[in-house]
Amino acid sequence: MNIDDSEVQARIAEIRERNENMNTLTLSILRNHLEAEQIMNSYVSANGVSKRRLRRMKFSDKMEKCKVFAKGEQNEPWWGVLNAANSLRNTIAHNLDLDEIDRRMADLKEKYLATMTPENAAAMEDQSDDYIAMMACSTCGGFIATLESRVKGAQGDASSPIA
Repeated sequence: MNIDDSEVQARIAEIRERNENMNTLTLSILRNHLEAEQIMNSYVSANGVSKRRLRRMKFSDKMEKCKVFAKGEQNEPWWGVLNAANSLRNTIAHNLDLDEIDRRMADLKEKYLATMTPENAAAMEDQSDDYIAMMACSTCGGFIATLESRVKGAQGDASSPIA
């Protein structure tokens, strides 16, 4: 087979493009998932879990703790979005099966777009996977950071001499 054949070159170009896109998605999900996890750590700590115990917890354990602490917010769709982001992150970190990565990304996208108005979802639909992964993780992080600020506000109110 001649490596300079147009079909071979086209296949090489497809693979390179796929790898470049995958590198962008990989960086996006790893960084933004880590940011969301750090926000979860802060929220769990604000609720009295020791840093020592927190270090031994898996992501899924931290998420369950967050849900327990999030009284009245346990059924928010952001938990499903965060779980889908975690599944995508784990697949990317431990697997090179592109079909599986595509399935996980499609699941994250579906869950994230389902949180939006039809107009906003339509506008987001054609965004790149790395952008959607970043926005999904950032939104989940914002949700959890808001929960944490409520805890800290309540703790401040409870310790206030006026309270």
